[in-house]
Amino acid sequence: MRRLLEWDVGLSPTLTSQEEGVGIVAKGTVGFRAHRVEQTAEGIPISYPCLSVFEVNEAGKIQHVRSYYDKLGIMHDIASKYPGVKGWFFRKMVNTLVAQGEKGLKR
Repeated sequence: MRRLLEWDVGLSPTLTSQEEGVGIVAKGTVGFRAHRVEQTAEGIPISYPCLSVFEVNEAGKIQHVRSYYDKLGIMHDIASKYPGVKGWFFRKMVNTLVAQGEKGLKR
């Protein structure tokens, strides 16, 4: 598990992760971890909740890892802090995606 997390941190060297909520819960060969991720994307600090699911084999080796988080929420957070004309276009694009998603929810 340590090597996997070290590899993940290598993708984003500013990333930190703190347990949150229930922390780590395991039953049988499946466990999950509720945590908050903080990192910097293009110089903009972001923070978001994440849930990671781990599946291990009988030997205790991790076979599968899946992480779930609100990608559109992260994009919205970055866009709201992005400077200049590029930021304006980014905000326009993200706000359009959010509006389309909300339109499907409001029937």
